[in-house]
Amino acid sequence: MKGHIVIVISCVVIVVVLPVAYVISSGMLSSFQEEQQNTISQAQRRLAGLEVSYTLPAAGPGVEAVTVQRLPNERLTAWFREALRERMADVAAVTEQGIEFNRKGYEPLVGGLFPAPASDVDRQVRPYDLLRLLVGSGGADGRPSLYITMLEEARAGMPPAPERVAEALRRERSEFLADIDREGGGGQLTVEDRRRLEQRLRDARIARYAQTARRLSFYAEPDLLLRAARAAGLPSSASMQTPPRPAVLFGFQFDFWVLSEITAAITRINTSETGRRLSIDESPIKRIVSIQLEPLPVNQPQRERGGFGLEEPGETTGVQLQEVNGVVKRDPDATNTLTGRASNPRYDIRPVTISMVVDSSRIPEIIEGFRRRNFMAVSDLQLSSVDVWEDLNQGFYYGSGHVIRATMTIETAWLRAWTRGLMPSDFKRLMGIQDGEG
Repeated sequence: MKGHIVIVISCVVIVVVLPVAYVISSGMLSSFQEEQQNTISQAQRRLAGLEVSYTLPAAGPGVEAVTVQRLPNERLTAWFREALRERMADVAAVTEQGIEFNRKGYEPLVGGLFPAPASDVDRQVRPYDLLRLLVGSGGADGRPSLYITMLEEARAGMPPAPERVAEALRRERSEFLADIDREGGGGQLTVEDRRRLEQRLRDARIARYAQTARRLSFYAEPDLLLRAARAAGLPSSASMQTPPRPAVLFGFQFDFWVLSEITAAITRINTSETGRRLSIDESPIKRIVSIQLEPLPVNQPQRERGGFGLEEPGETTGVQLQEVNGVVKRDPDATNTLTGRASNPRYDIRPVTISMVVDSSRIPEIIEGFRRRNFMAVSDLQLSSVDVWEDLNQGFYYGSGHVIRATMTIETAWLRAWTRGLMPSDFKRLMGIQDGEG
């Protein structure tokens, strides 16, 4: 009996010990696993602390930056170093091309004036040299304004003078009457003769207008650009006792660059792919009615008080520039244009509004022509009809195509990467340009 008790006790012990052992062993295993996981996590954190970021910055719009987190690796480091060198070289090359594309070889019209005169003599003489180039030297033997010669070189002009047309029509009438006399008409005109005379004079007048149109590339008054520059602050004469301040003089130079680019764009638009200058009846742009250049802030106070920048400006004269975000700053408070661009530390925006008569079917070609010439964008376009018969009566012959009045506002962008080095110190101060910008 006692032997059976031992067996029973042994069985009970086995039954009890097995679950207990399982529970104990499971707890030990879980503790061991947790301890090992902590050890692994600590090792991973120590390794993660040794990782470095390999980054290739974005080279421009549409190109994403590349970032890789890795442990230091000699081969990977060498690869990223070389890739970064190549990318920065590409960026530098593209930047230089962009600067040259924007600058178009422009230099100050007068040497020794910008950014600062080299001597007291230059300070007294060079400003007048610049003014004489821009407004003309006057006098019987004087040279015309560069703005006037610029339009002449672009083959711009006006219809023939009315007195010259009238003289040509008088000759045409005399020849017609002589023909009637030879035919035995005795100087008396029949109703049919009068009708024929009117038609002949009408055709002769249109032919005279068309002849002038074939000689020109577009219609424009000779002083069109000069008036635009004067409206932006240029004085009407180079004769003054005290020259304008350097900031104002640089504003005149800046205006000249802007109007030169607009004229160059119009000239290119009116040139064929083979380089032939188109006549008015062939060209997309038939006539420039007006050009309005938005004045620089440094010239606005002078325009309002009728001076030329002789006085020192107040603290509120400058323009407040916006910070950039990447390449283009979109500032709804600064501009309501389609581009959303405003002057910033990288470039200046100079808007120009042009009213012109154009071939209605070639407006896209005109817009593209401005864009291809330089960093220009059409930010506003208004269209209206043209009374071609009234214009023809004034001598404006546009050809057989349909024409329309187009008023475009063109934003021209000027990179400070090249303009800043030419800016006088007072111009930079008035424009709010800090050292190191641009």
